[in-house]
Order: sequence, then structure tokens, then C-alpha cells
Amino acid sequence: MSYIFNEITPQDSYIIRLPNSIETTQFSYMIELYQPIIGTEALSLYLTFIYHLPLGQAGVSIPNLHRGLMTQLQLSFPTIIKARKVLEAVGLLETIKYKHVEKNEHIFEYTLFPPLHPIQFFQSDVLSLLLLNRLGKSAFQTLKSKLTPNLNWNHGYYIFAEKITKSFDEVFDTVLASEFKIKPGSEIEQLIQPLEYQEEKKQSPKLDIKKKYLDIDFIKGMGSSIYPLEKIIDSDLEKLLHELAFLYQLSETDMINLLKDHTIYDSTGKIDKQSLRKRVKERVQFAEKEVVIVQKEQLVDEKKQKSAHNLSKAEQHQWELEHLTPIELMKQYQGGGKIAEADLNLIEGLLIDYQLPSGVVNVLIEYIMLTNEYKLPKNLTEKIAGHWKRLKIKTVNEAQNVAKKEHQLYKEWKEVKKGSKNAAKKAFTSTKSGKKEKIPDYILQQEEKYHQKENTTDSIDKESQDEINQLLRKLGEI
Repeated sequence: MSYIFNEITPQDSYIIRLPNSIETTQFSYMIELYQPIIGTEALSLYLTFIYHLPLGQAGVSIPNLHRGLMTQLQLSFPTIIKARKVLEAVGLLETIKYKHVEKNEHIFEYTLFPPLHPIQFFQSDVLSLLLLNRLGKSAFQTLKSKLTPNLNWNHGYYIFAEKITKSFDEVFDTVLASEFKIKPGSEIEQLIQPLEYQEEKKQSPKLDIKKKYLDIDFIKGMGSSIYPLEKIIDSDLEKLLHELAFLYQLSETDMINLLKDHTIYDSTGKIDKQSLRKRVKERVQFAEKEVVIVQKEQLVDEKKQKSAHNLSKAEQHQWELEHLTPIELMKQYQGGGKIAEADLNLIEGLLIDYQLPSGVVNVLIEYIMLTNEYKLPKNLTEKIAGHWKRLKIKTVNEAQNVAKKEHQLYKEWKEVKKGSKNAAKKAFTSTKSGKKEKIPDYILQQEEKYHQKENTTDSIDKESQDEINQLLRKLGEI
């Protein structure tokens, strides 16, 4: 209460500025699109302000006292101020405070903006997502389908004091956790996809994100010679980065990793904002994939129970590799524990950058971990991924066959390794198919980096080794 009366009192005057007249159809947008977000008190205040001008026409009203609003709306003064701030937050109102050059008086200028056209409204991630959470999926989809400064009053007595319009994040900060969390993989992400249209934009959302959610100077400093962020990030892009950080709760590290993605840059080396938005959503969807894992695991368990009695152990294992996601597989190996960020990024790269099918990634992850004491070395994993991509491996069966073959090559190479590694590498060939076959380089690196147990006391225990050997046999009874 004290804060309100330090900023404004019922005795202060205000005037209404309406740059453009409000059309009749726009009132329906206010009721259907904005009212669920701003509430009836803010809507009543907006309509009352509109009719301070004759028939809602463009212009500037005569000065009025705020205490008159209290009588007219039958609302308390704090409630009126709260409603005003909500209107500011969604871009319907801008407030500027002026002070008299001689007297201790203030006057407030309220500039009203018409509601967005439905097409533009649904293009705003913030507004459409908030409306979705207020209405529910069914009602939101139905509504979306249905709708698809001249200071004449001044005369030199007042000078500009400050702009006190509240930003979106200042007013709606308390609903972030519950209402701005997008659930990846669900209907919600599809429902809020921006509409495509060819109309010329007459206005753009005036949502203002006030707080600085990112250290932009730090992000610029992490740029490279390839992507000089110091030159690329202008004021408009900086505003977008803060908006994305606010909406998707991203850190500087998250944003730096996103800005390293070459796919978001156009031919001139500038960042394409739509591509950046899309990449952020993909990143969040992947990072929060575990949100839908529980439901998927229940489905997998149900299918397992129905089919387990008809499958051998090897067939059951292959079925799991075909139906589990890589994250689910990793979760099983970790007993349901949290997956390291580095492992998540590696899996994301295998699926998105290398474009390997989910089942093939499962075989690859399992093969690497079982032959490297449950480690998942990034360089080795990516080398094998690149090899398998060139081999055009698309199924779990194909992946298991090549894993079995490479593991057999490795075993045979170890058997002939009598002298130096170079001599063994030079001498080794496989003649099972009647043709000479060199062992892949990454298997040699695997031997060199991850299989020198004689120089370490940190060896895997017998029980774990037996488990590894048992699972390796499932690659093909090797």
C-alpha cells in the first residue's frame, strides 16, 4: 500500500490518449482472448478508459481524478492500480508520469493500444501459452480455430518525469513455474505453434520483458571468429534473448551453446530469429524429455508383460532396444538416477546431428558402455556414429550385427597381439568371409585408451564384468 501511494494517489490527475480508434470487432477480441488472462477488473478499467473519449474515437481526453475511477468502477484504489499494471503487462496500456514544473503535482498519461488481431495474438508464445493454460486445451483449440502524441492538455505546465509502465515479467513473475512450462512431446507444443499467414503486419505484440535474465556481455565474449557475437547481437536480438531466457528459463551457458549452432545463421552470417526460436524449443523439448518418460515406460512395461512369455531373452532384449528411447535406456543403466548433462548432449547429437534412428543409438550406447566399463567417451562414440551413418545402418538388427562383427575383430586382434601394437596392427587381417579386413582405427584407440588395465588398480569388479559379458553375448552369442 505504501509503495502505491509513493508512486500515485487518488488525488492525482490522469488523461487518456487513444492513438487509433477501437473497432467494434476488437472488443470481442478483448473478451475472448484477453479477459481470461487479465481478469474482469482489468477489462473493466480498459473499457472505462476507452469511453473517456467520445464513442471510443482517437484523441486525448480531458484530465480526470483517480478518485473518480474508484466511484465509477466501485473498486478500491489498490485494485485499480493492480488492474492498470496487468493492462501494461500485456501491451494494452502504456503509462507515463509527468510532474508540474512549479507545483507538487503529477498527472498520468495512459496511452491505450487496441488488442492484437487473433493471428498476431496466437503468434506470441507468451500470450498464447498463458491463454492455453487458463482455458485448457479443448477450449483453447476451439477459440483458436474460431478466431484464427500531441500533449494538447499540457500547455507547457508539465514536463516528462518517468515512464512507469510495468513489464510482463514484473506482473506475471509468480506464474512462471506453473504456466510457462512447456510440456515437450505433448499436444500443447502443437497447439501453440505460430500461425502462418501472408497478411501485412499492422501491429506487433508490445510485451516488454524488463529484467535482464542473461549477462549479454559474457555471451558476447564467448563468441568465436566464426560467429562474432559482439557484432551480431544488436538491441533487438538482445531483447529476444532475454525473452527466450525468461520464457524457457535458460542460462548463459544454455544460450551460448545455442548460439554455436550454425543452423540458426542466415547466408549473411546474421542470426535468423525464427530459426533461433525453433532451435530453443527443440532444445527444451529434448532436455525435458523425461517429463513423458514415465508414461512411455508404463506402456513399454505393459507391452513387455504381454509379449515376454513368447520371446527368448535375446529377442526380449532386442525388443527393448527397438522400443526404448536412448534416455530410457540410459536411465535403466543408472537405476533411474539423473543423467549427466554431457551424456544428454551426446545423445542429442546422435539423434539430431547424426540422424541415427533411436534403436540404432541404443545399440551404439550399449556397445560403447559394455566395452568401456560403463563409460561413454564422446570422441569414440561420435567416431563410431559417423562410421555407422556411412554404413547406412537403420535397424537394431543391423546395428547389432555390425557391433558383433567389430567386437569379434577386436577379440581376434587381441589374440594375435604378441609384439608391439604397430606390428599387430600391420599383421592383422580377418579372413572369415574370404577377404582381408582391417580393424577400424577407433577400435585400436579403444584398446589404447580404455583397455590398459595392467597399469591401473581401478578395475571393474567380477560381478559387473560377468554382467557385461552376458550382455555382450546378446549381440550375437559372441
